[in-house]
Amino acid sequence: MYEKAGNDQFNEIDQVNQFAGDFYVWGVCLKSHGLEGSSACPIAWMDDLYELSMEADKVFTF
Repeated sequence: MYEKAGNDQFNEIDQVNQFAGDFYVWGVCLKSHGLEGSSACPIAWMDDLYELSMEADKVFTF
């Protein structure tokens, strides 16, 4: 998903590559834009994101 995003002012790929870890996208947001998850950025639902954030050392959102 983020592989297709970005522009000259804000390059999301460069931003994501600065961090190690797993990346997930909220399913409701993704579906509302008619997009699908990918192996690089899979779909997660609110309960998934809650569990991931509770287990994580750091959480980065954009």
